[in-house]
Amino acid sequence: MSDTRKTSEYKRIEDLFLDPANFRLPQTFELEEQRELCAFIEARYDLDELGESIARDGFRPEEPLIAVEEDGLLIVVEGNRRLSTLRLLTDQSFRAVLPESRRKRWSQLAATPPVTGGDLLEVPVVVYAERSEVEGSLGFRHVSGIAPWSAESKARYVSHLVRQGHKFSEVARMIGSKSDYIRRQYVAHAALLEAAANEVETDRAERYFGVYYRALSSPLAREFVGIDWSEENAEDPRLRQGTEPMAEFLSFLFGTPEEPPVITDSRRVDDLGRVLGDETARSVLREERSLEAALDVLGGDVSATNAQLRGALARLRQANGAAFEFAGDEDLIDLAQKCLHTAERILEQLKTPGSTE
Repeated sequence: MSDTRKTSEYKRIEDLFLDPANFRLPQTFELEEQRELCAFIEARYDLDELGESIARDGFRPEEPLIAVEEDGLLIVVEGNRRLSTLRLLTDQSFRAVLPESRRKRWSQLAATPPVTGGDLLEVPVVVYAERSEVEGSLGFRHVSGIAPWSAESKARYVSHLVRQGHKFSEVARMIGSKSDYIRRQYVAHAALLEAAANEVETDRAERYFGVYYRALSSPLAREFVGIDWSEENAEDPRLRQGTEPMAEFLSFLFGTPEEPPVITDSRRVDDLGRVLGDETARSVLREERSLEAALDVLGGDVSATNAQLRGALARLRQANGAAFEFAGDEDLIDLAQKCLHTAERILEQLKTPGSTE
C-alpha cells in the first residue's frame, strides 16, 4: 500500500532488487540469488495474466513499487510479483533460468511493443529509509486486506512483528485484526520454527499452514503437541513436551516419505484431535495408520462395542481356520501378537469396575 505523503520517482529496473525476506517466499533465498528467486515466484505465483497486462498496456504509474534502501541497494518490499514480471519481460538472463516452455512464453511476451520500445526500463518507485516505515501498511494489505498472502506468509509476518517487540494488541491494530488471532498465529508459527530448528520436517506444514493451524484448534491436539496459546502463556511459546510429539502430529497430518497421512480431508482434523486425546486410540493410530480404526476404539454405546467385538471375533475365527498354512510367517506372528495384546487390554478394561479408558 503506497503512502500518499511520499511521492514516487522513476528508477531503472536493473537497479531494483527482489526481496528475499518477502513473506510470500520460503526463508531459503539470499539477496544475490535474484534469478532463482524470480524463477520461484514465476513457478509458485501465476504471473501470466500480469505479464500479458503489462506487455499490452505497460506499467500502471498509479501503483508504484515500494522499496527500502538497505546497504545502498533498493529492495522492493511491495510489488515483487510485478518486479518479477518486469524482469522476465526485459531481461533475457532472467528468462534463461526458466523451464523451456515457460521461457518461450515469456520470450513471446517480451516481443510486444511496450517492451521492445523500452517503455518498461524505468518504473515509479516510492522509496523509504527503512522497513519499519511500511510494516503496518503492508500487513494491513496482505493479512487483512485485498491482496492476501498465504496462511504461512501471514503467520510469518505476524511473528516478525511480535519478535520486533510489538505487543499482540499493537500488531492487531497495525494490520486490522484481533489480538487473540494474532496471539494464536504467533504461537503456532513459533512451534513450527522450534520444530524445524530441531530437524523436524516442517516443509508441508509451512506450505499448508492453514491445515496445520486448523488442526491446532482442537484443545486435545494442542495438549498432545505441547502447545499452550492461552494469553497467560503465549509470551513463552515453547513446545512443553519437546519436539517428538510435534513430529508425530505433523506425520499424521501430512505424512512422511515412508507413511501416508492419516487424513486426506482437512475437515477431519477434529476427529484427529479426538484420537490424540485418547491413549488407546493413539496406539491404534500409530500401529494401523488408520483414523477410522482409531475412531472405532473411542466407541460409543454398548451395542456398538458389542457389534465391534462380534465382528472381530468372526474375523479372527476365519483367520484361525487358515493360520496353519502360514506357520512361521514372521509378519503374521507379529500381527497375531498385537491382536492378543489388544484383546487382553479389552478384557482388562471390561473387568475393571468404573473403568473410563
